Amino acid sequence: MQQLYESAPAQFDRYFEPSLGGGVLFFYLISVRAEKFVAYLSDINSELINSYNIVKNNIEELIVLLKKHEIEYQKSSSKYYQLRELLDQKMTLKGLLDSLLLTELVIMSL
Repeated sequence: MQQLYESAPAQFDRYFEPSLGGGVLFFYLISVRAEKFVAYLSDINSELINSYNIVKNNIEELIVLLKKHEIEYQKSSSKYYQLRELLDQKMTLKGLLDSLLLTELVIMSL
């Protein structure tokens, strides 16, 4: 990451990310740069862009829902299979929540 950061111009006021799936440099830049800049983020994967917007605009609600589902999962490990069956292709706040929970449950089971 440091090598990527060093190759970025010292001064800029706009940032274009054509593939947010590889947007690690964008997230690094917003965490270390004191100067504000306008960012144009895009990706061909509309679910990824929608997920980013949901996290950006509804983070508090998402955290509350994640905590609620974590408690439910601790009561019954079958929650993973229920969520997997319900996950649809249309990404919404609930869809993102379900996707994140599925990922978390897989990681927890490793």
